[in-house]
Amino acid sequence: PIDADVQVFFLQENGAVLDSLFTDGPQRIAAAQVNGDGISTTTVSTEQIIPYPPERLEAVRQASNLALDVRLSTASSMGRNVQIYQDQDIAIRLGAIVRVKSE
Repeated sequence: PIDADVQVFFLQENGAVLDSLFTDGPQRIAAAQVNGDGISTTTVSTEQIIPYPPERLEAVRQASNLALDVRLSTASSMGRNVQIYQDQDIAIRLGAIVRVKSE
């Protein structure tokens, strides 16, 4: 029953931000549907393909750390009480498929 706004930052060793994954701000992972009692009845999976131009990829190659900024919200619950149970979770998986064109 919780929305998540997610952003990933690529960091230098000293913590300085080199780049972010999403250039237009955090991306929303929508909440699962809930029943009349505010209990989640489904799961939600979100996949996003992000084109990454060579100049940005070069900056990311210099990164030594990632920082994940996740903000949780119950705003989409439309005034209903939201209940979170021990068997519920949020999983965020980050992967990459890189294709490099050599010229």
